Amino acid sequence: MTAVSCSVLRSAAGRDRLNGGTFRMLGLAVLGASTLFLLKAIMDVSVLVRLLGERPVPLETEAFLLAQVPLAFVAWYGFQGGYGTLIQHGLPKFKFSVRAEKGRTWLLTLLAVGYAATAIHQVIWGSACLFTGPFTLGALRCFVVAAVAHVCQESPGLDDVDQIYLSDGDGSGQVSSYYKRKKGKAEPAPEGHGRRTWISAAFREKPSGYGTSGNRTKLLPVSGRIAGATADFYLFVSGDEVDPDQQVTLPAMSLDGGSEEEYQGYWDWNSRNTRSLGDEWVERMAHPQVNCESYWYNTSTGITSYEQPAVGTTAVSAVDLSCDLLQEGPVWTFTPFELKSIMREGHAEDFGFTAEELAKRACYEFETWLPRVLSWHDYQYRCFWFFGGKDTNDRNRDSGASKSFFSSDAEASRQLFADDEFFEACTRLLCQRLERMHPINLTYFVWTYARAGVYHEELLQAVAEHFCKGWLPTMDRCSLGTMVWNFSKLEFRHDRYFELSAQELYRPNRLRSLAPRNFQNSMIAFSKRKHWNAKLFEAFCRGIPRLLDNHDPKFPKTDTEVLFSYTCRDGSEVPADAFRIGSLTVITKGFQDLRAHGPAVEECMNSMLSYVRRSVERSPAMMREAGDACNFLRQLGKFTPTASGKDSMLLQLGTHPADSAKDLSGMLSNINLEEMCKNAPERAVGQMQVPFSDGFTAKSGAGLTGTPPAAGVKIGQTAAVAGPKRLSSETYRTLNLALILDGVARIAILVATADKPPALLASVLVFPAVDLFCALGGWLIGKYYKP
Repeated sequence: MTAVSCSVLRSAAGRDRLNGGTFRMLGLAVLGASTLFLLKAIMDVSVLVRLLGERPVPLETEAFLLAQVPLAFVAWYGFQGGYGTLIQHGLPKFKFSVRAEKGRTWLLTLLAVGYAATAIHQVIWGSACLFTGPFTLGALRCFVVAAVAHVCQESPGLDDVDQIYLSDGDGSGQVSSYYKRKKGKAEPAPEGHGRRTWISAAFREKPSGYGTSGNRTKLLPVSGRIAGATADFYLFVSGDEVDPDQQVTLPAMSLDGGSEEEYQGYWDWNSRNTRSLGDEWVERMAHPQVNCESYWYNTSTGITSYEQPAVGTTAVSAVDLSCDLLQEGPVWTFTPFELKSIMREGHAEDFGFTAEELAKRACYEFETWLPRVLSWHDYQYRCFWFFGGKDTNDRNRDSGASKSFFSSDAEASRQLFADDEFFEACTRLLCQRLERMHPINLTYFVWTYARAGVYHEELLQAVAEHFCKGWLPTMDRCSLGTMVWNFSKLEFRHDRYFELSAQELYRPNRLRSLAPRNFQNSMIAFSKRKHWNAKLFEAFCRGIPRLLDNHDPKFPKTDTEVLFSYTCRDGSEVPADAFRIGSLTVITKGFQDLRAHGPAVEECMNSMLSYVRRSVERSPAMMREAGDACNFLRQLGKFTPTASGKDSMLLQLGTHPADSAKDLSGMLSNINLEEMCKNAPERAVGQMQVPFSDGFTAKSGAGLTGTPPAAGVKIGQTAAVAGPKRLSSETYRTLNLALILDGVARIAILVATADKPPALLASVLVFPAVDLFCALGGWLIGKYYKP
């Protein structure tokens, strides 16, 4: 059982499914216990060897000692499991200070110190008991110390970026480049469209604080534009080199995301017909959003080219679009909206619905139409296995059905979808029909798996391999970013798909078309999967400022001259959402998680900081949340050295270029903290990882200066350990109750069996007394503390 548990622990850690102080401490506990067990087994075997050489040994003793050999192998397996966890997540870190919005800080700090002492002696005691004494007691102690360590850790949003991630294999192998780029230049574009600043956009001072156009920025030498950590930090390192072409000229940007005529040609080219050339080349058309340009894919070599191969003429053959699904049974007599209502109320069996027939109907809905308006809001009308959304108008529906499809609550999201049996049936069917479904439709079908948290590796592998067959240019901007997000959400790794997606995302024409949400989803995905492609992230450092610098934060939608809007079938126009401060915080964290640094990153950070400052000044309340500017500054602060002398993440790595174009601490120096933190919750203000202490005075150029905060606005060094949510949680109180009972029981046993001198007994009682004090204090605070 121990070996299996350790195997599961190590496997989960290798797939990034475990994280945080809890599992770091649990890994340390398993490592310590296994080490003691291993040493004991080795010692017993050595005793047997010595005794056999001296005199005959009783059979029982010999059998007992021989039994230590397989136990030594089990202990070694446990040692590997614990060690593997620590390799993946690093050693646990204890924090000896607690910050809370209200209450006595000294009491909480004393509680944290007591918890640390409890954890230290519990891990020793629990590890020993786990293998040499009462097994249940040992396991309980390991759990308790893991939970205690979790309480004593920093809050998740403030973890230091010092975890070590090692590659668990090449995945699908190293990828150098799958695209052969066209060397020739396109025809000159009309002024104001094709030549719009896709490389960079400088913020142009105007009375309104924004500009509708930008100037090209002189690029620094490519070698110094962007860099990352050492190769062993990432799960995959791309061979693509950063080589931005300052003279590249793009065709005119689409102003409507594609006209009806362009879409008809796009569908005819890719979905209704197959265009074949010699030597296994097929001709396809890129999505109208990025201009209806032809490209060619070789089904044998896997190469995608935008330059026509000289292999003869094109043969066009029609695709069989007839439906081969037998449309019989009650499932086929209802509309998607009616099916959704029946399934949401739990009456599917009453109507005779089966998982297999529902899966067929789901595939039918997504196979028999070609996408035009490309967002989830259009797919949800056909997606009857999703029980929320705009088309849900039942006033008596369960409250869970009204939750947003985009909710971060995993449990709530799972309740909004059909059961596991339905998804299993869909997986069996989809794996056989991927060619029949448009890539964009398939993306949103997989999205339902991701939001429901349903992981079917065989489907994900099949989908990734299918998309790698030259289909990525046919995807729109939303589906391209969403698909990598799907894989990262489900913690599925496919290096070749991520690399091909990166090469499509940084293609200049595609880069110009990306909207704020696309940048955000892509950064989340690539940073979570530790996939490094310098060319992609350097391109993002140019694409993001282009949208930020050319937008007035007063408006929730982007200017259609900067970024095209969607045009629906009915002629209505849907402009793209502009950046929110929360999105910029997520992107900043993505750069940090990837250890990205250099002038390109700093220029992007500078643009984001300017946008945040303008948003605080101009954005309406509906576009902001209280404390979002503080959260952004906290995340941005991790790129700067602190006033207390602690180096930033970049300087700790020792890889920050000495001749960096800009100093981020200097960039932050003119921020008006009073204005940025105005009306922000005290918790958000306090969580900023500041170089704001010591009177806001820069030290040796490494600190931060700024306007002193307003009265009542407290800015202090972050030490959020036992925050209000944890202190008031049921789990926290239950943990302390268990500690109270354990401490009382141990004290009672020691006193009842006392045959030792009073002084020795008192020293032994110190440990359970500390536990009891911490547990009682923690339970009382958890019960009566009001954040």
